[in-house]
Amino acid sequence: NVIDACAAPGNKTSHIAAILTTRMHDGATKGSCEHIYAFDKSSERKNLLQSRMANAGAESIVQVTETDFLTIDTASNIYSRVTTVLLDPSCSGSGVARDLGRLGNNDKSSPRGRARLDKLRGFQVQAIHKAMELPSITLLSYSTCSVWEEENESVVAEVLTTARQRGWRLLAPPRM
Repeated sequence: NVIDACAAPGNKTSHIAAILTTRMHDGATKGSCEHIYAFDKSSERKNLLQSRMANAGAESIVQVTETDFLTIDTASNIYSRVTTVLLDPSCSGSGVARDLGRLGNNDKSSPRGRARLDKLRGFQVQAIHKAMELPSITLLSYSTCSVWEEENESVVAEVLTTARQRGWRLLAPPRM
């Protein structure tokens, strides 16, 4: 079972659903019922996510919930079989092609931009720590569309200290 912690608009969620559906049809799951728990705290974004899952034919395995991932009860029996968390949290978007060449909200040298970046970074660290609370988790995938060190290397470096104490380790991506 998978959690997509910040799921809307749903592109990654539908991709995960396609992979799990293929595994179920190929018999790779040996009768287990796989689910994707997809969270978004915005009502509008949750509705978009539900619509996209329906259009993708994934509504039978994707449970869309309008809530902030940070508020879920990780000890709840419903999440006891979750082994994987996809965490693509809110970020500055500094690496998005439409923002390249113009900093706008991504001007980390301004007091406003610095405060925004610090707030986003804090959320990202909290979300990783929340995911690591899940009792059966074996894989956590963290990604941003930011080019800033504060949202990438700095977040990972901070979390690794706690992660190592909990028995986690950082793995390189598989070679293709």
